[in-house]
Amino acid sequence: MKKNVRKTLKIFGIILMTIVILLLTVAILVNTDYVQNKLKDRAVEMLKKDLQTDIRVGHVSVNILQQSINLEDVEIDDRQGRKMLRTKEISAGLQLKALLRKDIIVTDLDISGVRANLCRPASPTDSAANFQFLIDAFKKKKTPGKDKGKKGSGLNFQIKAASLGIDTLCYATDNGRPRKNTGKPRRGAFDVGHLDICTAMQVRMDNIGKEGFDAEIKDCKMTDKGSGLTVNSISLKAALRKGIISLSDVDIRLPHGNLAIAQGSITLPDKKTGKKLSYATDKLTGTVQLRDISKPFAPALKGFKIPLNLQCRVKGGTASIHFDNVSVSTTDKKLHVNAAGWVTPIKGKHKQHVHFNVAKMTTDCATAERIINQFTVKKFMMKQLLKLGKLSFRGSLDVKWKNVAVAGRLNTAAGGINTRVTVDSKNKYLLGSVDTDSLQLGKVMEMPEIGPVSCNADFRFDISKQRTAQMRRQKGGKLPIGSVKAMVRTVSYKFIKMHNLDTTIESDGAEANGKIVNVGKVFDVSCSFSFTDTNEMHKLKVKPGLRLNFFDKEKREERKAKREARKAERKALKEERKAERERKKAEKKQEKALSKKEKAL
Repeated sequence: MKKNVRKTLKIFGIILMTIVILLLTVAILVNTDYVQNKLKDRAVEMLKKDLQTDIRVGHVSVNILQQSINLEDVEIDDRQGRKMLRTKEISAGLQLKALLRKDIIVTDLDISGVRANLCRPASPTDSAANFQFLIDAFKKKKTPGKDKGKKGSGLNFQIKAASLGIDTLCYATDNGRPRKNTGKPRRGAFDVGHLDICTAMQVRMDNIGKEGFDAEIKDCKMTDKGSGLTVNSISLKAALRKGIISLSDVDIRLPHGNLAIAQGSITLPDKKTGKKLSYATDKLTGTVQLRDISKPFAPALKGFKIPLNLQCRVKGGTASIHFDNVSVSTTDKKLHVNAAGWVTPIKGKHKQHVHFNVAKMTTDCATAERIINQFTVKKFMMKQLLKLGKLSFRGSLDVKWKNVAVAGRLNTAAGGINTRVTVDSKNKYLLGSVDTDSLQLGKVMEMPEIGPVSCNADFRFDISKQRTAQMRRQKGGKLPIGSVKAMVRTVSYKFIKMHNLDTTIESDGAEANGKIVNVGKVFDVSCSFSFTDTNEMHKLKVKPGLRLNFFDKEKREERKAKREARKAERKALKEERKAERERKKAEKKQEKALSKKEKAL
């Protein structure tokens, strides 16, 4: 009996030893260059057939005992034969047991030295992006009928953790049309139809599963060669859970500034639940110079080098974006703006409306002059600006297609002004109206004989470069081209106080001619004047005039008509102010509705 047991154990020992020797032999063979090259060639041929493109792998090493695989110098071309993707090294830890279930489970994936050229050209042969076939190959495919829901022939990967080192990733688009700023030097160069973005970054992803993942991005640099948009560095942490991406420690470095967001979130769209894309941030803080966005978005800002401190909260979705608790200031605090606003809709430039309520803006004239000097535009009446002293403004800003409107109350050391100014970029005019109860006009214009003025005025100035250049060639001059019509309710000149003066000023760019008329019961007193330089208004050429009109029936009718007109004007102004209050009330109601809708989504 003992002899049979001993014999049986001996046989089992021989079998076990044989299995061990076979496993060691397989492990040794698999780790030889010959076998690994054979496996590499076989795998490459399978991938070429499945992806229908050219693939090259420099070297492969497989370690069965450590359950890992290493690939060096991997190159993948797109289906047009262009070099699309190159990696210096790919190393992956594998679960070999999963291979028996025809699954590839990667415990830790490390990819370094990535160089990619991705594009979406306008060529008829490239209806989709050149990398779309690669994405499609890794999708789970479904078959119709009774096999519905089963895995098809698509490659089925599961990655639990990954590190990605991108040396260069370039993405280009070409919609086959001219760039949007072609022939439009004042328009920004950024164009989603002509992107040429290159980026580099380090990415680490952990806890990858069905519920989401954790990720960290470091040393991300990005440049759009076509528009000049440059980001020196982006770093952030992100976590995806149940369709919501939570962001933290977001730091963005621009060429001359930085932005930081402590916390933020992005809700991803979901067709099943009906959720739409939405996003929100905690307080966004930073210091920026507007010249960083001049070339891609606003060429007029190319000389804006004043650092601005910025704080705000941002939230929105696919339809609108809201900015709350906006605070903008210079580093010396001599300019400070508090505001809130929104943009809606996001898409469609002809329908887009940008609106900001300016709760308070304060600055001094020296700072205002510094800001104006950041723009390369012709400047008028800068000397008079410095006489206004400390400035404060409360009102609104509205931007629509080719139209910018500013309305509100401007308080100065020389008096307060209710103003509405519109820049009509379509027809190239600056127009608006002002109203003041008491403005120290004489102090501002260096004409001490003139006392406080109460008046309202409408103005219209030509801002067309072509029309202005044509007039300059004909007459020269240093003045703006336009007109002013005003009703001076009260004004004092030396010891004389006057009422209801009709005032008109017409300027052709070289000379401005004005006329002041006081219609009386017996006499019409008039005064004509002219000037050629706004910086020398005290050198006005004045010509007085007097006209007897007591027996002039036509003049009496004219005076009556003017009285009625003033009465109607005051009534219209009252109605306009009432309408403005109603409009603001409606805007606040709309803002609350949009905010409620965004929260509901």
